[in-house]
Parts: sequence; C-alpha cells; structure tokens
Amino acid sequence: GITVVTAVRCEPRQLRESLEFLSRNVDRLPLHLMIDGQYDLDHVEEAIVDSADRKVTRAAIFPVVD
Repeated sequence: GITVVTAVRCEPRQLRESLEFLSRNVDRLPLHLMIDGQYDLDHVEEAIVDSADRKVTRAAIFPVVD
C-alpha cells in the first residue's frame, strides 16, 4: 500500500490566491497540456511507478478519470 503524507502548508489566503491565478490563466496554462498522465485514485501506485520509470513526465491523480 501507499501512505500519503502531506508536507505542504499554506495559509487559506495563499490557496485562494493560487486558485484565482489558475482561473485567470486557464487559457494560457491549460491543465491538459501540462500533464501527460491521468490516473484515478485506484491507480495511484501505477502513477508512481510510471513516473519513476519515466513513462510520464507529470502525472495527475483525479477522483475519477473519464
């Protein structure tokens, strides 16, 4: 199994500012062009292995992948 430990700490203001930045720049920084591997929560281990094996450069984990 995998244990996820968070190491990022930010103030609520910083999260809000980050989300606002992404919203303002959605056309300039489209998520689908920034990632090359999409995995659902059931495939987290596969995402980690693919990243380690350099099969993908940027993996993203989504609750559900269509």
